[in-house]
Amino acid sequence: MVEGLNSEIFNAATSINDLYEQSGKMDLMEMGEKLEVFNHARIVAKAAIGEQLYSANCQIDEALGYADPSNPEEPLPLQLTMQRILIQWCSHLLRGFGSSAVGQALDVTYRVVRSIEEPSVSAKWRVIAAAALRQQEESCIPGVADAIMAVLCICGISTVTEEFPKVRQKVGTRLGYLEKMALKLRTAMREGITSSDMEVISLDSDTPFNPQEMKDFFSNRRPDKKELGKGILCTVGLGLQKATRKRGDHGQIQEEIFVMKLPEVALLSALQSP
Repeated sequence: MVEGLNSEIFNAATSINDLYEQSGKMDLMEMGEKLEVFNHARIVAKAAIGEQLYSANCQIDEALGYADPSNPEEPLPLQLTMQRILIQWCSHLLRGFGSSAVGQALDVTYRVVRSIEEPSVSAKWRVIAAAALRQQEESCIPGVADAIMAVLCICGISTVTEEFPKVRQKVGTRLGYLEKMALKLRTAMREGITSSDMEVISLDSDTPFNPQEMKDFFSNRRPDKKELGKGILCTVGLGLQKATRKRGDHGQIQEEIFVMKLPEVALLSALQSP
């Protein structure tokens, strides 16, 4: 199911990229009229995607003084940016009991339960807690849609055309499909498996590249030695690990982690022209 979610994330990112390319672009006059809107978009976009992807995509800063925004010849930077946003969101949905205050409290409690109870007991506790929490969660699609639209704004999409609200609506619809898929996977991981704990793997930007712990999404070759140890650009495909526990010879609970799927990452070199 993780492979299916990764595929849907890729397709959703491509779909959003297509929406951007089909939309009208802003100009210097619109910037003057909507300065507050674009300034807010700058802040939101930088917080969501970081300086490197911001610089790779932005067409409304210094560049606007030379030319109006247009569809870039290379769509990869925006594709990677959308994948980063969607991967981070799905990772938050799938990890532990979620990112809400109640979910974080349950995470802490579950760690205590796992450390003192037999695996069969802690697994039952997890299933009950996850099922109860599932009935109380609220969707965070609006916030994710805000981040995506902010990125499209710094890429130069026009905010004054009839297309703009339709783009946001289509983005929200696509996110709805993705959220349902992610939550279905979380239910399977949290409530359907009692023999072990399943967790997705997503790496932060600037995590040193290590081919033993991650896979370069864009290459099947042996990584260049110059890339080893350098910070990655972003995660573009979720990994998966399984944690099993058993009592040791002295009665203590021991945990073993098995990586079932390496996370896929984009390296900084992905933004460099060949």
